[in-house]
Amino acid sequence: MSHALPAWTTAALTDLACALRDPTRRPRAERWLASWTASTATASPVILTVAADGSRFRIGDGEWRDLGRRRVQRRLLLRLTREPGPVSAGQLMASGWPGERVQPTSARNRLHVALSRLRRAGLADLLEFDGFAWRLRAGVVVESA
Repeated sequence: MSHALPAWTTAALTDLACALRDPTRRPRAERWLASWTASTATASPVILTVAADGSRFRIGDGEWRDLGRRRVQRRLLLRLTREPGPVSAGQLMASGWPGERVQPTSARNRLHVALSRLRRAGLADLLEFDGFAWRLRAGVVVESA
């Protein structure tokens, strides 16, 4: 039985390739690859419906969750759901705060707060961070509203 790889972005593949070549990052990247392979075979499907502008979403037949005017969370949700596969912190920063230059510590803090808000909005069970990148857990099927 073969598993098809998700349509990862070029940047995510580049980040992964760099991590695999870097002896200090390689173990974490290998753990991520192993967990992704295992999770794709065992996950039960969940439908995540997202508005075209990212302003709201719902899980399964549940209630719509409104992100209102939270532009950063809307952009992050769209980035995470448009293409399956891992999304690095750098890619999320570029999507959430396009064109902004931010110090690394501030960037990590901003991203942590924004992703915490997305999790509190109802995505906690669907978002995964493996120490290398963020992604929707395996088995999440994204639909546009």
